[in-house]
Amino acid sequence: MDTIRFDSEGGPLFADIRSGFANPGSYALTLWKRNSNSKAMKDIEGNFINAEDDRHQLAGAAADNDGRIVECFVTITPLGDPKQFFASMRIIQDDAVLGDISVADETTSHTVTVDLFALLEARAE
Repeated sequence: MDTIRFDSEGGPLFADIRSGFANPGSYALTLWKRNSNSKAMKDIEGNFINAEDDRHQLAGAAADNDGRIVECFVTITPLGDPKQFFASMRIIQDDAVLGDISVADETTSHTVTVDLFALLEARAE
């Protein structure tokens, strides 16, 4: 699992979900509490009809996210020949991309589901 470090004193954290190659699809974004099977916020569902609503603020102040896991299940329908797909979850703070968890590949399948996840960790001061 990738670790994404952030400034605990900075602005709120955001997850920006993206898909490439004009792939139609949808996603479910989950924020897990630290060392728990409980969720830190209600799941957020979205699709790739437009990109204007695929950036989501994570619950709480930045410091609250220390040790939480952010996870996104992305299901897309690859297009083209060969069928290519790309899915990405970027974590953003104060308009800076802190990390980008992404998968790009080709497939013969009609649909592909990708699980993107990262541990959020406050940077040591």
